[in-house]
Amino acid sequence: MAKTRYITSEDGLMVLQKINELLNLKRGYQPNTKRTSELEARLKEYHWTEICDVLEYIFKKWSTWSERDRYFNPTTLFRKSNFERYIEDMQIDSEKDNQSGLEETEKTKTVKTLQDYIKAVLERSGYSKAHYLRLSLDGKAKINEYLKKQYENGISPTETSIIGLLQEVA
Repeated sequence: MAKTRYITSEDGLMVLQKINELLNLKRGYQPNTKRTSELEARLKEYHWTEICDVLEYIFKKWSTWSERDRYFNPTTLFRKSNFERYIEDMQIDSEKDNQSGLEETEKTKTVKTLQDYIKAVLERSGYSKAHYLRLSLDGKAKINEYLKKQYENGISPTETSIIGLLQEVA
């Protein structure tokens, strides 16, 4: 039977402190327990700041999951197969965000007319576009009037939301 190795480094303590901070635990997870033994292996592969970035990513990703606090623990987080998947997911999402940001920048550069502005707002959300298309002419006129004011006030299409107004007009 292999002897369990425990974390003793300052890096490991920083990672555990991050978990406890995210979960808002006063005592929280402590070093030198079986639950934290997987962390030592991850610290040999990744810098502690990278691990903390992954922890923040997973914590936010799981924010709407009712079981988050149950599974957001060192045993689950630092299991090799899980951690590698979390790293990959974070990198993929980061690439998507960067690509989306570039697309949004391109869309806002081409907004020169009110029609372009309305189109840019509607194309940001499939929900908004679908509901807008189903509105009566009066409903569309109200939405267009609102968007005209936003356009005239220089508010970016990426900062304009019509979801609440769509629900009100529908």
